[in-house]
Amino acid sequence: MKASGCRMIRVGVESGSQEVLDKIKKGLTLEQIEHGIQLIKKHKIQALGGFMFGFPYDTQKSVEETIAFAKKLSPDQVQFSINMSYPGTSLYEYAKENNLLLAKNFAEFDMTHGPVVKTMDMEREELEHILARAYKEFYFRPGYILQTLGHLNSMDEWHRVFRSLKSLLRTIKLHK
Repeated sequence: MKASGCRMIRVGVESGSQEVLDKIKKGLTLEQIEHGIQLIKKHKIQALGGFMFGFPYDTQKSVEETIAFAKKLSPDQVQFSINMSYPGTSLYEYAKENNLLLAKNFAEFDMTHGPVVKTMDMEREELEHILARAYKEFYFRPGYILQTLGHLNSMDEWHRVFRSLKSLLRTIKLHK
């Protein structure tokens, strides 16, 4: 893939909790995900890890496990987002059956109203601030900064990093 021009692979990690991965039927173990990221990096392809918070099965503990797993994997980039348990999905049905559904109508599922379900032990207000904290904890680690500086071998890479930094700061501000 590298030889044919592949520069980045996005890996939908979803959660750093094996229990959550099992409940959402991800079909992968944390070890398999870690091995996949290592292979991507070994071949000098950038890895983008996608992580989600706010599954109905999430707890404060699983959220912390997800942030810790993201840091452990240390992909080149991350995308943190809040799960949208859309009507018609098993996650929606579970949330509805367990009185975890926050959304009152379909218009609230447009990703601007915040989380649409509460978790086992977190309310909407707690989940709304998770994204800003996760981004800060991931990107502002000395190890991550050194890792990124090691990839800066062209002006295009420097420009990409500066664009990404501006976007990151806007994202953190939005989710405070």
